[in-house]
Amino acid sequence: MVTSDTGFMGMHLLWWGFWILLWASFFSVLTPVSRKQWRSLREAPKDILYRRLASGDINEDEFERRRTLIERAIRRESLLTIPISLGSARY
Repeated sequence: MVTSDTGFMGMHLLWWGFWILLWASFFSVLTPVSRKQWRSLREAPKDILYRRLASGDINEDEFERRRTLIERAIRRESLLTIPISLGSARY
């Protein structure tokens, strides 16, 4: 039986601290880029579409159909991010 006067409990706490620091450093190294920055690092949808057309994966009709869908989605997304003015409301 191990008692507290042998110093074992102190070593146990050191191991807990070691593992907590190890996991914290592991996740801080793996996720240094925020989610918003990660999205900007990805390849743009239009670039992927142009690349697929150039490589022959899709034909021109499919390219035009998908390009219009992408442009509609981009317009819709940009409309959602425009702040709505409340006019000349005074508080």
